Amino acid sequence: MEIDIRDPLSSEPRELREFAVDPGLSVNDPARAGEWQPKTLELWWTIDKKTSCTQVQLPNAPGQVRFPAPAGGVQYVTIRVAEVHPAPAGGPANQVSIGEVTFWKR
Repeated sequence: MEIDIRDPLSSEPRELREFAVDPGLSVNDPARAGEWQPKTLELWWTIDKKTSCTQVQLPNAPGQVRFPAPAGGVQYVTIRVAEVHPAPAGGPANQVSIGEVTFWKR
C-alpha cells in the first residue's frame, strides 16, 4: 500500500515525528481469530527523492504500536507485510489485516 504524505494543498513533503500501526482487526471483531496478523512490516520511505527502508516488528496482540519516523521531508511511504503471525483459528494464509496507520507531523 502506498500512502502520499505530502501536504494536500502545496504538495510539499512533510516532516513526521512518529507513526503508529494497529495490527489486525479490532479485538472486538470475531473475524480477528481467523486472520493472520502482521508481524514484520517494511516501510519504504521516499524522503528528499531518495528511498530507504525501515523494518518494524509488531506483537501478536491488538492495540496501537508507535515508532519514530525517519528525519527529512517525507513524500511517500509504501507499506509491505514481510512476515505474519499465523491465525489462532487456522484461517486462510492469504488474509492479513492492518487496522489503521497514523502519522504525526513534527
